[in-house]
Amino acid sequence: MIRRFVFFRFLEPYRTKQAMDEIISRTHAVLGDSKGVVSYEVGTAADSKSLAAWDLSITATFADRQSLEAYIVHPVHRAYVDAFIKPRLEVIKAWNFRGEGLPSEALDPLQKGDD
Repeated sequence: MIRRFVFFRFLEPYRTKQAMDEIISRTHAVLGDSKGVVSYEVGTAADSKSLAAWDLSITATFADRQSLEAYIVHPVHRAYVDAFIKPRLEVIKAWNFRGEGLPSEALDPLQKGDD
């Protein structure tokens, strides 16, 4: 399993409740219909420290790295990111992590040779 964690900070005009509702709705529509996405969560800041840094988070789970890579270049995802998200965006950060069954398997991620 691969888990992708994405954090968004939007431009000030897109931090209103109405704008955030639209972003969240569109995000659910894209992720809910995306091939390769095993599960996902869309989150908003739970405290003032988080809100000071980020407006939205996505955690998406993929069966494997190939599924993630296919999702990233898929035309629906590209349209969502390029035409919808980027014009509203101040900062975005994304990281990918393996979801391993045993803690020892995750100690050396480069050992598996797929990075």
